[in-house]
Amino acid sequence: MGNDPVTIEKNSRSGYGMVLMAGVLWGFIGLFVTLLMDAGASAKVIPVLRTGAGAILMVPVILLASGPKAFRIDLKGVIYCAVLGVMCQGLFNLAYTQSIKFLGVSTAVMLLYTAPVFVCILSRIFFKEKIGVNKIAAILLNIFGCLLTITGGDVSSFRFNFVGVLAGVCAGFLYSLTTIIGKVASGKYDPLAVVFYSFVAGTIFMVFIAKPWEYADTLLTGRIIVLSLLYGLVSTVGSYFFYFKGLSKAKEASKVPVFASIETIVAAFIGIVYFHEAQGPVGFTGMALVVLSILIMNLWKPKGEKRA
Repeated sequence: MGNDPVTIEKNSRSGYGMVLMAGVLWGFIGLFVTLLMDAGASAKVIPVLRTGAGAILMVPVILLASGPKAFRIDLKGVIYCAVLGVMCQGLFNLAYTQSIKFLGVSTAVMLLYTAPVFVCILSRIFFKEKIGVNKIAAILLNIFGCLLTITGGDVSSFRFNFVGVLAGVCAGFLYSLTTIIGKVASGKYDPLAVVFYSFVAGTIFMVFIAKPWEYADTLLTGRIIVLSLLYGLVSTVGSYFFYFKGLSKAKEASKVPVFASIETIVAAFIGIVYFHEAQGPVGFTGMALVVLSILIMNLWKPKGEKRA
């Protein structure tokens, strides 16, 4: 029986596992962005390259996996995907970029990781999910772990600017909407279709802002095309496929961002291995806390509650 508690529990666990895999693939974003910028791509255009390549690559993936019927989606589904694309990719990228501009990377990233708090609150409002002690503890531990992983304990680079802080909090909120809207949409529609149409909507929105045609001479090189396709395949198509597929199975949306935060650990290790960035004991402690927060979120619950 597909609706018995054991099956639901098993599906939920596999869903969180898929979200974890999405986080791993997102951890490569910094690597691809750096490589693309080194190849001559503008930071303003890279989000367009990402979602545009993702949309193109999704077509054969959908045809092979589900056939042409998977492209069929009703008006409500189109609206969901348009909102996902415009708000959670287009506006999110704009807000995040502005936050980095005014505050620097470290502060902007920390504001971005307010997303689990927003998801927890919104999940309570829309999905009636319980907010237990373990969930609050895991979220706080997760945020602190991300802070240590990203900064290595050095907060001297933190800056305050009202516009930057506002943009950073908006980025965190918009990032959280990916989970909320995605949970609703992926439960009703084929996750592949949701991913594809959100990429299309996000690309159209960002094209008018980034105006990539102004950089055509720079972008139309073999290296940038190959890197864009790899970026689109690994950290876009692959990550969003696992994320939305996992969302459709996950029992509690409020847990999802904590599992996805494995991204920070992967990004840190790529920094160590590829960019030879130093990571001291504080940074490794942060990584351990992120892992611990995931374990707390998934393995421990107050007495009387079943694990999900």
